[in-house]
Amino acid sequence: MDQMQAKEKLKEVEYFLIALRRTSQNPEEFNYNLSAFLSALRSVPEFMLYDFADRYSLSFTREDYLTDDIFAVAAKVLRRQDVLDFLNSWRQNLGRLNQNSLFRKRVRSVHRGYPPLVYDYAVNTSGTITSRFFQEPTSIIRDAPANPTIFPAANPSPRFEIQFPDFPNQNALDVCQDTFNEVRGFVETAERDYWPKP
Repeated sequence: MDQMQAKEKLKEVEYFLIALRRTSQNPEEFNYNLSAFLSALRSVPEFMLYDFADRYSLSFTREDYLTDDIFAVAAKVLRRQDVLDFLNSWRQNLGRLNQNSLFRKRVRSVHRGYPPLVYDYAVNTSGTITSRFFQEPTSIIRDAPANPTIFPAANPSPRFEIQFPDFPNQNALDVCQDTFNEVRGFVETAERDYWPKP
């Protein structure tokens, strides 16, 4: 195998990132795409393990159950320091990714329900009224401020922004883009530094 399948998986992640942007005005569709985005994103490191197991001829197939511990045992049995070097880098990068709470949201999204989101929106009337509501998995609970902020009518276009409660100062789409970039960097670095040349 000359190409990493993890790079193909990254294309899938990017597909859902684009879909998130396209459906950001529709909470239901946004949730569906967010779930798919998180699942694909979280699977990239596992794809990398299988890619490198194949490239290093560790005798695993995609049908085998493979963890980083099993990968390490195979590398030690074969006395392959180059394989262990890759694995140590992989573990360090995965550890950094696991510090990112978006990267960890897949478990909730897949097994427990969609993660809560905060929607900030502005609606034109005589001015622009800002309001916030929280979206829970099965219903929308409106939390309109007691004294809404009025913006001048000079800003005619409505604004609609989604945030994750644990990233209160960032747009959710920017958080997704940043995390995608981090995972893509993980793959590109591994390929550059550890992918054996033919």
